[in-house]
Amino acid sequence: MTSSPPLSYQAIAKLEGRIDLDVKPNTLTVGDAVFPALISGYARKKIVPGESQTFLVYPRFWRSQLAFEVRKVVNCPPTPITLNGCWELSQDLPFFIIYRNELKHPTDRKLQSLIPVVWENAPPADGQFWKAIAELKDGAITIIEAEGPFDPPPKATRFGHKTKKPSKAAIAHTEVKAEAIAIEPLTREEIYAMATPAKVQLTCKLNQVPKHRILPDKQVEFFLRDGESERIFTVRMKPKMFKKLTDHGYADWVAAISGEMGEATETGFELVNPSLQVFEKKPKGDAEAVTPAYTEPQESATPGKAESKESKAVGQRKSLLDGVKLR
Repeated sequence: MTSSPPLSYQAIAKLEGRIDLDVKPNTLTVGDAVFPALISGYARKKIVPGESQTFLVYPRFWRSQLAFEVRKVVNCPPTPITLNGCWELSQDLPFFIIYRNELKHPTDRKLQSLIPVVWENAPPADGQFWKAIAELKDGAITIIEAEGPFDPPPKATRFGHKTKKPSKAAIAHTEVKAEAIAIEPLTREEIYAMATPAKVQLTCKLNQVPKHRILPDKQVEFFLRDGESERIFTVRMKPKMFKKLTDHGYADWVAAISGEMGEATETGFELVNPSLQVFEKKPKGDAEAVTPAYTEPQESATPGKAESKESKAVGQRKSLLDGVKLR
């Protein structure tokens, strides 16, 4: 008699649709429904924008709406959505909740994904485990078949994969990791109590003049995106500073905008008290690959003349004043 496989958490599907990479956030269109698409770097390389393809996806509850995490492009027919998780309440609303099966690193946290579903004649949301099959109908995940309830399996636990007898060193290492995993995560209040005040400085690099607008107070506002992530920094600076980005005269250049992390915004953070430097990029092989856009002029000593003690003292005083503007 064979035993049934252990229950595990899962939310996965293969959906046929079209990806639009020209909008932010990117979107996945399935039939007539459009969803936000969180695309992995591996999948992005295989996407043909606007063309119908089949994608391996994970459903997500992102910014209070249904979204899909696109993991890769597959060459196979689409499949229904598989949901294996707990049916329970979150903030007084029922969700299918998918917990993490394993902790692959001692610092991993017990994360969970909330999946909004349409479930006719739904059972009580008492935290029991269900194995469900769902389809997309009218832009929502609709459960069409469910098996359960089962007692919930362990959450965020390590399942052993026995291949050979482990050595004593491996056992000791596993025990140390198990002790680290057994440590309960800190609460939000405990983290705030332990946090040490620090001044966070950020530097953003760019090589093109950003799209911008002029605010009523005459400041120039623009936005910098952190690579392909959804994190965006809002920057505001005076026109005189912004002019350095447009009037440097370099054909090939790179700019560094530094500042402090400010208040959180809907899309990321503000970059406050910004400073700006623009550098010229020279061809490889030059002594200096990057030259700053502005350097203070310096007077060189006349070759062949020995400096007197007075001239050395004057030179030292002058070096202390280099770069200081007198008012």
